[in-house]
Amino acid sequence: MQTYQKYKSILSGGSDTTKVINATLNLGGINTPKSYPIGSKIEDIITDLISPVIQPTLMNNYSLSISQIISLSEVGSNINQLLTYSFVRGLIQNGDLSTPVNLKGLEISKIWTNAVNGQVNITVLPGNNTVNLSLDFSSGIDPYYDSNHNVSTVLDNLRLAGSVSASTSTTGIYPFFFGELESNNNLLISDKINSSLLTKLIELKSSKNLSINVSNKHIIFCYDSAYGLLTSIKDANGFENISNFSKSNLVLNSNTPVWSKDYNIYISNSPVTINQNFNFIF
Repeated sequence: MQTYQKYKSILSGGSDTTKVINATLNLGGINTPKSYPIGSKIEDIITDLISPVIQPTLMNNYSLSISQIISLSEVGSNINQLLTYSFVRGLIQNGDLSTPVNLKGLEISKIWTNAVNGQVNITVLPGNNTVNLSLDFSSGIDPYYDSNHNVSTVLDNLRLAGSVSASTSTTGIYPFFFGELESNNNLLISDKINSSLLTKLIELKSSKNLSINVSNKHIIFCYDSAYGLLTSIKDANGFENISNFSKSNLVLNSNTPVWSKDYNIYISNSPVTINQNFNFIF
């Protein structure tokens, strides 16, 4: 550094090169070859070799993410939800090939402001329901930010116009229901559903281990007939009970939300008084 200050003092008046300079700096084991055009100031060459400015490079990686709507929904239900989004304008890669970091800028998260006005309002259909959203951005200047999130006004980067998109989705399913019936008349089941007198499970097909608490009533368990038949119904002690249930099919009708679907219905043959778990197995 003393040598550098000495040359800087000697050359402080400035001196331009008259030919292309190919310079190699050997400093602390670092070898940095560079080429400087005609007219370069020798002081600038020395300064650059000893204390170079590494310009970051923009990596074209604009991206968009949006908040998730509920992953499982009852068919016929309405999803009315404001979405927020996070827009990342790109990445910068430093000249020393360090790990890229996100460009900052724009609001990190805010309500959607394009044509859908941030509002998702859909009636859920059976199966996959996908909401696709996109965001256009104009050309302009993206300032770079350092690792402390401070803007670097000397490293602005020209941004071309473009767009990004993202999606969110929900799967529409028909619920499981279980609980008690006064009789084994399955025609009462739709009334029970619409009066919220049966427990509803909005879950994917799987065996269900359920707490059953009835007093001199029939046990009922029912689900979308597309799931197929049960292979076993076991009590808390592991004893098989499927022979103590009658299976039937019935089209159930829900008023809120509105749907109609063929269901498999399992009802205990006799009224029972019991408080224990039953495992309904596919």
